[in-house]
Amino acid sequence: MNSPTDSVLAIVAALLVLLTALLDPRFSSALAIGLLVVYAIYKMIQHDQRRSHP
Repeated sequence: MNSPTDSVLAIVAALLVLLTALLDPRFSSALAIGLLVVYAIYKMIQHDQRRSHP
């Protein structure tokens, strides 16, 4: 996490997971996994865009 955007995304994801854990732990687990996958895709796209623009 290098940029402020990465930090904000991580905080929002953590808060969503914590709040949904109060409602349903299974849903919270699924949400956490989904958010990690989305974040990984975001980082891969961001890395590819940096590599293609010197």
